This record gives sequence, structure tokens and C-alpha cells, in this order.
Amino acid sequence: MDKSSIENVSYQEKLSRSDIKPAFSQNNIPIVFGSDENYLPYLKVTLKSILSNTHDRNLDILIFHDSLTAEILDDFILSIPKQDNLSIRFVNIKNIIDTTSINSFEQKKHISVASIYRLFLPWVLTEYDKVLYLDVDLIVCDNIGALYDIDLNDNLLGGCKDITFKKTNVYIENFSSNTTFSIILCISESSVKTLSIKL
Repeated sequence: MDKSSIENVSYQEKLSRSDIKPAFSQNNIPIVFGSDENYLPYLKVTLKSILSNTHDRNLDILIFHDSLTAEILDDFILSIPKQDNLSIRFVNIKNIIDTTSINSFEQKKHISVASIYRLFLPWVLTEYDKVLYLDVDLIVCDNIGALYDIDLNDNLLGGCKDITFKKTNVYIENFSSNTTFSIILCISESSVKTLSIKL
């Protein structure tokens, strides 16, 4: 199947980089997820939390995957409410980048291949100036526009520290680690060059 769509949700199997353009001409907030079949139930909850709290902006949702089929997505697509300010596109990343390069990244047991897709966003979303990357297993409790509108100044990306707790033999201490659940990424030709050098 090349493309199937139900209302505002589309499954697009064959796309080039130039095909991925902003879904709305104004007030467009691009939000990117990486998912596989196992994380679809969590993604459904995350999307519903975004939709429940954001009504004044257009939501341009891009879901990167490498194995989802239209058949797998049937129930998921039917569960998404139709809204005029919503566009959801499932994009097979294998048709856009050489995914064999992903094998060069050391993977941890709790990190899925889909989560690595965020590293390729500057090279894939060349038609965008700025995007949000969110993990699929979170709840958005406020208007997502507040996060997107944060001014990064001259920084290429923005994130926040994740305060968690680590149990030791003596006591429980809190510590900070670099989080992956939300990233604001500025995309430009210069940023791609800079990130290429750093990677």
C-alpha cells in the first residue's frame, strides 16, 4: 500500500526528504515521535494529552518508524479524533535514510531503535526551521505551544534535566541526567553542518 488515509491521519510509505513539508502554512507546531508497534498504545495516550490541551495552534505530527504497516495502524488511526488543527503522518524512515548507519550506535537494553531516529532529524526535516521531539510515553499537561515557543537564542537544541532517584546500599539520592523525553531542535543549513562535525 503506497498511501492510505482516514480523515486527518495518513500512512505514507514512499516519501523523499523534499516531500516532508509543514502541514500548515501558519501557526504550525511540528512534533516528532519515533515509535514501533510495542509503543503505539503509549503514543496514543501522549497524543490525546496534547490534543486535550492545545486548541489554538496547528499540530503537525510526524511519527517515524521502520516497520509499521497500514494493517497494524488500523485501530490506532480510528482512535484519533478528527480536528481541523491536526495532521498526523506516519513516515517510514528506511525510505529516507540509510538505516544501516544506526547499527554503529551502541544501544542499551531500554533504548529502542526508534528512539535513535531523533539523531537524524536535521537531515530529514530540511523544510522545517524548528521542531519538537517528544518521547512516546509521556503526558502533556499544558499547551504544547509554550514549549515550542521557547527562544533558544543561538543554541541548536534545547532540553531539560531529568531529576530521578538512584537507590544505593545506604540511602536514596537524587541526581540529574540528560533527558530524552523533550528536545527543541533548530534546523538550518548551518546547524546541520555543525552537528555533522560534532557527530
